[in-house]
Order: sequence, then structure tokens, then C-alpha cells
Amino acid sequence: MLLISLPVFAQPKTMEIKIDSIITNNSNTKERKFMLYYTIHNCTDSTISFLLDCDNLMNNTMASMAYSPCYKIFQGDEMINIPEVFESDWSRNATKRIEKNISAITREKHEINHDSIEIDKNYREKLMQNYLFKKVVTLRPKEIKPVCYEFFWDKKRYHKLDDYEYYLDEVKPHFMEIYAVLMKEYYKDRLSAEQYQKIIDDKNFIKGLFVSNKMEIDFRE
Repeated sequence: MLLISLPVFAQPKTMEIKIDSIITNNSNTKERKFMLYYTIHNCTDSTISFLLDCDNLMNNTMASMAYSPCYKIFQGDEMINIPEVFESDWSRNATKRIEKNISAITREKHEINHDSIEIDKNYREKLMQNYLFKKVVTLRPKEIKPVCYEFFWDKKRYHKLDDYEYYLDEVKPHFMEIYAVLMKEYYKDRLSAEQYQKIIDDKNFIKGLFVSNKMEIDFRE
């Protein structure tokens, strides 16, 4: 039998996500505040672009095709598919933002009829397209983008997802890992034709899965 050995070449690293620290604040007895500090590194000698909403952070169990970074929680060495554990200022104010936008649209259109409903639908679609397109990040060669994200834990330990039950142990160490799934063609139906064409034509627009290091997060009593 003839065995042929082929050289294996390591792929050059395009981008790196690094968790620098997770700071704990216990000043509130009813909840624990965390400050997550992480950086996104352009590891290349060229400019890169990608679409990522760094103002948000999603739980991995709810992050199908997400355009935000996502997090995983590990209890010891075991990843636990625990549902949403944290709440952020962004999520706390989401309802107020939605109500404010709906009120503004209603005032602008004055009366509700079939035509205005279609106008409202198109208007909301355009708002979402513009919101998404503004999340395109561009990093110069070797540039590092710092990100700070504040979130809260209500100290609830027992969680259930479908038929699975999870408990955040008071003693065992816990770790957080974040990752980003960067896509391109996926946004064809989520951006305007002009916006989508811009990212398609951008030869420096990157895709791929990027996973950070793990950092301990304090769930202890």
C-alpha cells in the first residue's frame, strides 16, 4: 500500500476575539452586575470589514443566524445549554424603544388605512435595513477594537430549557466564552439591494466563525 503524505498548511488568522476581563459588582443584593471587556483584533496587514452588532450579546441557545456576538456558559469543563441568564440595559429598554418608534410612526401617518399600513411596513423594513447596515465594522491593518458590555444576573440558579434542567452550582467554577458567526450572502434579504451590493463588492469583507478564549465568571455565593 502506497501512503502519500501531504503537507498541512495552517490557515492565516484573519481576526481574533479576546476576552480581557469580566468584572463583578455586588453592590445590589438582588442582582449581580458584570462588566465584560473584550477586544476584536484585525490580525492581517489589510483592512477588513464585517457585520457585527457589538452593542448586544446573545445567548447561544437563542442565537440561530444571529448578527450579534453570542456567549456560552461552562460549568467546570462542561458547556451547559442554559437559556438566557443575563439581562442588559439594552434589553431592559427594548420595549420602551419599540413603543417610542411605533408612536412616532403612527403620528407621522395620522390615519390608519390600507395604504398607510403598507407605508408603515415599508418604513419599518427600511429602518431595520439601515440599523443593520450601520453595524458594519471596518478595522484597519492590525487595529484592535475594544468592546465593553454591561449585563445583570438576577441570582436565579435553576433553569429549564424544554426537557432539560440546569442548576448554576454555588461552588463550581464557571466560564464564559463568546463567538461571532460572520456572514455575507445571508444578508441578501435583510438589506436593501444597494446596501447588499456594497458588501458583496467589498473584497475585504470577511466571513467565518471566530471563538474567544474562556474567562471565569463569578456565580458563587
